[in-house]
Amino acid sequence: MKNIKGSDYSPQENAIISPKRQNTEKTPNSKRGKALYRVISYIMYICFGFILVTALFFGGIRCVAYPVKYKEEVYLASDKYQLDRALVLAIIKVESSFNYKAESRAGAIGLMQITRSTADMTAEKLDLVDYDIYNPLTNIEIGCCYFRYLLDKFVYLDTALCAYNAGEGNVSAWLKNNEYSKDGKLLEKVPFLETENFVKRVNKSYSGYKKFYNNILDKKQ
Repeated sequence: MKNIKGSDYSPQENAIISPKRQNTEKTPNSKRGKALYRVISYIMYICFGFILVTALFFGGIRCVAYPVKYKEEVYLASDKYQLDRALVLAIIKVESSFNYKAESRAGAIGLMQITRSTADMTAEKLDLVDYDIYNPLTNIEIGCCYFRYLLDKFVYLDTALCAYNAGEGNVSAWLKNNEYSKDGKLLEKVPFLETENFVKRVNKSYSGYKKFYNNILDKKQ
């Protein structure tokens, strides 16, 4: 085709390619990059969802199976008598399931299931007059004070727990009996099935509190 001046003319030679048309074609690398981005995003969403579900699941188990109620009262009394907070919570969980109105057939009362005679004896040491054994703070303080006494006397945790449940008189007699104790300090055998089960349950709850709260209870408040 000739132009006006008679020179050869080719529309293709002088055509200007639009930038938009140049970018419409996707290279293989760009496709792979976008695909990889989608895969990574998908994996991140799955990981985040897994972490969230796991946290909710174990958080739910922790709150239901190992509740922390009367937190302030427990912390005050356990710290005052140098007892592990997790241990005190475990004793309360097993003894009363955190029911401050709980009463047993044996006459034990309140969160830490203290008998009237034990409460009166301990309250006298603490100079408590006209105390309310059902009051959570009072009950927990008396219970912690009494357990500290038992732990100092019998040294070993399991032996002290036996005394808390069966009475220090019974445990003192058992320790003197070769059938139940070889060294007079540790009980090889617990004569009362209820007491044996109590010790096992407290130790299980104690381990649970330590496991699920991962030393959170050890932090100073």
